[in-house]
Amino acid sequence: MREGKLALVEAVITLHVFDEFRTASASAIPDIVMLLKDSNDSVRSNGVLALAELSERAELRAAISGVIPDIVALLKNSVGSVGVSTLAKLLEQAEFRPAVASAIPDIVVLLKDWQRSGSGRSHALSALAELSKHAEFRATISGVIPDIAAFLKDSRSDIRSYGVSALVKLSEQAEFRPAISNAIPNIVALLKDTDDSVRSDAAWALTKLSEQVEFLPPMSNIIPDIVALLKHPYFYLRSNAVSALVKLSEQSEFRAAVSCAIPDIVALLKDTDGFLRLNVASALAGLSEHAEFRPGIVDAIPDIVDAIPDIVILLRDHDPSVQINGESALAKLSEHAEVRAAISGVIPDIAALLKVTDPFVRSTGVLALVKLSEHAEFRPAILSTIPDIVALLKDAADAVRSGAVLALAKPSEQVEFRVAVSHAIPDILALFKDHWDYVRLNALSALAKLSDQAEFRSAIARAIPSIVKLLEDRHPSNAEYVVHLLVTLAAHDCFRDLIARCNLEHHCASLVAAEKHQLVLSGVKLFAGFSKYGYFSNLKLQIVLIALCRFYLPEPPLPPRGTLIEILLNDGNCYHLLVV
Repeated sequence: MREGKLALVEAVITLHVFDEFRTASASAIPDIVMLLKDSNDSVRSNGVLALAELSERAELRAAISGVIPDIVALLKNSVGSVGVSTLAKLLEQAEFRPAVASAIPDIVVLLKDWQRSGSGRSHALSALAELSKHAEFRATISGVIPDIAAFLKDSRSDIRSYGVSALVKLSEQAEFRPAISNAIPNIVALLKDTDDSVRSDAAWALTKLSEQVEFLPPMSNIIPDIVALLKHPYFYLRSNAVSALVKLSEQSEFRAAVSCAIPDIVALLKDTDGFLRLNVASALAGLSEHAEFRPGIVDAIPDIVDAIPDIVILLRDHDPSVQINGESALAKLSEHAEVRAAISGVIPDIAALLKVTDPFVRSTGVLALVKLSEHAEFRPAILSTIPDIVALLKDAADAVRSGAVLALAKPSEQVEFRVAVSHAIPDILALFKDHWDYVRLNALSALAKLSDQAEFRSAIARAIPSIVKLLEDRHPSNAEYVVHLLVTLAAHDCFRDLIARCNLEHHCASLVAAEKHQLVLSGVKLFAGFSKYGYFSNLKLQIVLIALCRFYLPEPPLPPRGTLIEILLNDGNCYHLLVV
């Protein structure tokens, strides 16, 4: 029976996009509504998802509006999260909002039903957060904020946490902030909660809320409670406390209190958890941007130096977010001359990342080396890694190729790297034929960047015929990328005539005569980019007229493509093309 009900839902979802099944789809809505009351979670979930899918058809919305109370009723049970996502989907259509508005009292009742399961109230909170995105519901929601604040004292830890996150979400709307401000002391109290996750969530919430000036007065004394979390046995809570202190330090009101906590933060550089040590080192580097914190951080330099090998190890972590945090920490620490000698010592270890099997680690290694190349002390060691970065232009992973080609443009700004980078130009050109659009685009950006340096122009000049020939590729995005590069290169005198001599008029005419509008537009851009330098004088009138015809006439009476190219190249009179 369950399989039959699910098959019905799948059939309706699959067929409703076809015009001939519209009537049948509409007639199936009552049957789908019955599924919302089924005893099986999977059936109820698929039923409500089907209604969300069908809501995209305007002619079905009136029928679906009538079942919104049934969707709200789902918030009470185990598929409530699906009900929330469906309501969010329905709210995208204005026709459903009156029906949803009439259901708000039911959501509020669910919020206040202390006998109801915790998940039901959590789903109700999620629904209100979605409703708050729409101005017409905010007056009603303002009235229930005290009920949401009451969740901060719920006996269930998950409800306390959800109350915290709901208030943070609602604080995005200015209308709710006066009421939320009254709840700040209760959120502060959760920093001493008996549940680790609740304390962590409260610290995160207070850092978010501190971004709004209205909430700062009742938060004035929170720093000692957050500092106390630095010594908590749960390492993730210690790490979150560090992040919270760094975030709060962005507000001048908290800096004096955070300054007193620097020794406690420094002490965590000797923590047993490697990820926490990374977070602390990065945090101290960030805090050092403020003069108030520097005296305490200078005393910690030896411990920061000791943490650097651990940071490099974390660049190999299987979690990309850990890799990124490690790279960011190294970049921040490299801003301080006192630790650069230690970083110089680990550059070979960073270079070794370019040859590991994990593509994310290879990309992180490239990014770390490029960031470090901004400092002269590191350049001799990094210079020897350029051939390995160039080799990554042929990497099997598209993300690695893309990252490597963009990365090479950065060290080219430094004269020490230019000879080594110049050897990469043929491989960069080869990426113009890469099967990934974003790799091709990054290759274009890199070559355009390299053209700013005189040392690369002879190599780029030799490649001009190959670049222009890429215009023969009829892929619209390829043509767009190549035209952009050619116009960029035309800004340099040394390239213009070389480009123009590569049968550029023919390529321009061919693009304007193409069937795809994106190619036509690329042809117009090519014409505009070069005509200001005196090129294409024979094509000026024709390009404008052809472009107007192709973009603005529904069925432009154009001659065959080959004939059109001949007309363009032979300076023929194209006025007849405007005749409908």
